[in-house]
Amino acid sequence: MSIPDKISLQVPTQPNYWDCGIYLLHLTKVFMNNPEHHFHIITTAKGTIPAADRNTQWQDHDVPLFRGYLASRITQLAEAWRAEKAAKDGEGKKRKNEEMEPEVISSEGEVDIVDVSGEPKVKPQRQRAPARLRG
Repeated sequence: MSIPDKISLQVPTQPNYWDCGIYLLHLTKVFMNNPEHHFHIITTAKGTIPAADRNTQWQDHDVPLFRGYLASRITQLAEAWRAEKAAKDGEGKKRKNEEMEPEVISSEGEVDIVDVSGEPKVKPQRQRAPARLRG
């Protein structure tokens, strides 16, 4: 048997225009769980497979569960990332505060001269509306 240049797959049709990524990932996962079985179906199918059969073969009913799993996993990874970032930011602030402790240059007179290293804090400026609107 020779390998064809192109194979038209008969898979479930997504019911909307925004689930294409979820469907692609789901169909890939289903295929990779049993590649020999699905390869056999793909290469030996004659004619059009009814939609109900395609939905069963490709486990279309699991797409909403997969979407929920991915949303949950993304949320879990985002929370872990935020915690890690907060820990790193905390270490950075602690290190920066230690570096910014004032150093006394002279204490002989009545006034102590203190050198504070670091960049001055700049307040963000408020955006003003343009004086003249184009129209």
